[in-house]
Amino acid sequence: MLLMLAAFSASAQQAFDPAESRNELVLSAGPLTPMQRGVGGYYTGADLVIQLDYRHFWRSGLGVSSGIVFSPEYQNLDNTFGIPVALVWRTGEPRSRGRLDRGLNAAGSTIRDRSYNYSYGSKSAEVLGAGLASFFMNLFSRAEFFAGLTPGWIPEAEDIHRSNYKDGAWEESGIRKPHSLVLTADAGAALTYRIWRFNLQLTPAVHYSLINNYRDYSAVYRPNYPAPLVRTQDLRWHFSFQFGLGYLF
Repeated sequence: MLLMLAAFSASAQQAFDPAESRNELVLSAGPLTPMQRGVGGYYTGADLVIQLDYRHFWRSGLGVSSGIVFSPEYQNLDNTFGIPVALVWRTGEPRSRGRLDRGLNAAGSTIRDRSYNYSYGSKSAEVLGAGLASFFMNLFSRAEFFAGLTPGWIPEAEDIHRSNYKDGAWEESGIRKPHSLVLTADAGAALTYRIWRFNLQLTPAVHYSLINNYRDYSAVYRPNYPAPLVRTQDLRWHFSFQFGLGYLF
């Protein structure tokens, strides 16, 4: 027992070197939304997605990632989940002083370039805002890029509801689910800002449904018409933007 306490104490006293970190646990959440309009010409809305990932990296920066992703409700279908698997590559991390210098240099360059074009319509507030955006964008510790697949499952039955009209017509509309099995191809990038062993992350990503799972549907039934007016739109392209917290070890 004393030996275990001594080993833990010695490990805790060692300085953490992010360059030697090979593993990371990341918990993230954010909106997920279709990138295509539905049958009415409108987007069908964004919903929450929650994801937990384990990542392992080698010295080259190449790594692998796997975990679980869950949406309490997406496109009115409850409890969708998947198991994302991806190849990941991360850049090296500059020193803290290097990040500050990089941010200041980027902000100065942006303000100088925007000020030069001031006579072409740039406003002082826009110039300052662009400079601040460049400063904060260059403060990030490193970037990660990933691509992979997510198999999953949608247990909920499809959501179709009926609306009645005064002329005797009615409409059935909602999201049809052609398949319960999910398989998406995923690609994205993460910007990370490290504080000791913790990474704050912003992760935009694009997801393409290889198996059609979401079909926006509308069918209008009218008196004295033998067949309904049916319109459908497959929603295959989706976009997510997650905010995450990672732990390096």
